[in-house]
Amino acid sequence: MNNQHYLPDGLRVWSVVLIWLVAAAGRAAPSANGSATIRVVAGSPGLSDLCARAIFAQQTADDGIDYIRRHYGQMLDENGGTFSECWSTLEDEAACKSQGWGGTLAATLIEEVVGLRPVAPGCRRLVWRPPVCRLSFAEGRLDTPRGPVTVRWEADGALRYDVPEGVRLEIRAKANVLEA
Repeated sequence: MNNQHYLPDGLRVWSVVLIWLVAAAGRAAPSANGSATIRVVAGSPGLSDLCARAIFAQQTADDGIDYIRRHYGQMLDENGGTFSECWSTLEDEAACKSQGWGGTLAATLIEEVVGLRPVAPGCRRLVWRPPVCRLSFAEGRLDTPRGPVTVRWEADGALRYDVPEGVRLEIRAKANVLEA
């Protein structure tokens, strides 16, 4: 069995396309009339989650965390802690401010910021690879068919975890590989 996490093939294709888009996102692109520049951005919180995944894959964990803070942090602040249908603009004031699509970020937070990734069907096997970044800690919980897996990593290297029976957790903290 390989170490890929389980994504539908269509999502893999979108991820490749979005890696290209993210490469362009930091640069300005010429406008239609060629006189000004516009920024390339994803159109919704749901699609922006795919951009966040591409940033984590192609850049650093800190770059991905900065992207999440900039976009999703502002949205949560503006919407009283709920996810919205669109990014805030003057034109979308009537947009739904309680939308599930923005919640796709939860999986990215678990996999990229907490570092916990399912690698076998039914979450029988998980890989935990805390990212190298400037956060002082991250913690998370992943509900599996065998019960919840909870993990916490700290910048000083401390690791705490609780794994239910029947789930194998492979810990890859920096240079070490451990099994729990």
